[in-house]
Amino acid sequence: MTGEPALGFRTDAGAVIGVDPAGTVVGRGDGGLDDPLVSVRHLSVLATPQGLLVTDLDSTNGTWMNGRKLTTATLRDGDVIRVGHTLLRVVVDDAALPPPLPPAARTAPAPPGPVRPKAGPATSLAITDGWQELLDRTPGKRGAAAVRWLVDVSGVPYRRIEGVRQARNMIAHKRGRPDPPLARVILATIADVMAKLDERDRR
Repeated sequence: MTGEPALGFRTDAGAVIGVDPAGTVVGRGDGGLDDPLVSVRHLSVLATPQGLLVTDLDSTNGTWMNGRKLTTATLRDGDVIRVGHTLLRVVVDDAALPPPLPPAARTAPAPPGPVRPKAGPATSLAITDGWQELLDRTPGKRGAAAVRWLVDVSGVPYRRIEGVRQARNMIAHKRGRPDPPLARVILATIADVMAKLDERDRR
């Protein structure tokens, strides 16, 4: 890809990675980067009125900025992060960002705690169905026992798989839905665990 994107990254080698405002996963191979230290699904990017919300997808080698490891951060034009050996300079044209909430929405009484956009019903269904698929692959285990079994078999970190279970329970008990960046991490975790189980079954 050539030219400067309205939203995205430019690598230190001059390559350009565009970002869909609705959400993009950046990583090795199809994710736009040719770096062996970058995970296939390394980080997710979501456009917000404040800039690009970047969330590390529990990558192997992490996402770094100014010598500090990032979990999630809102980045502006000109910010630089490092993934693997690659430096990514953030490109943000403010005109391409989603508009801020109208004044009426900003001044409306807010419930306690942070207010975040929620994942839609389709995403919630994907999380619920994905967790059920994982349960169906376990030998009759449920709850915390299923999480431990999936961790042992897949090698995916406990906190990621437990996060899937907690999100599914939150949706099932109508306590809300995960916000979009977290939903992407959860769906990526489901895909990673399924891939590991498929690989195990082929052995």
